Amino acid sequence: MRYADEKQCCGAVIAGVNLDLPLNLIADKFRNVKNAHADAITTICPSCHLMYDQHQSSAEKMFDETYNMPVLHFTQLLGLAMGIPAEELALDELKVNPEGFLTAIEQTA
Repeated sequence: MRYADEKQCCGAVIAGVNLDLPLNLIADKFRNVKNAHADAITTICPSCHLMYDQHQSSAEKMFDETYNMPVLHFTQLLGLAMGIPAEELALDELKVNPEGFLTAIEQTA
């Protein structure tokens, strides 16, 4: 799925010094993904996965917005495609419950 600023960095490299800039980048990402009507975000970068998953609620508070978007690492999505049970892929560790996303992909399979 294509969306605005899809290749934009999450800002993890400066999060230890200044979290405001990464939170702005995170908020932009979630707004753009929601505008594209996505059900979840899948990342290839471990830093992006941590930033989007762990700091989604901080960005929501900072901008008084609600994203409620599960963030999966591509290896988790690959595992699902290979038939590995969700509980073995640590999906229960995600900050946003991916149940709705999992139901949607099961219905299309």
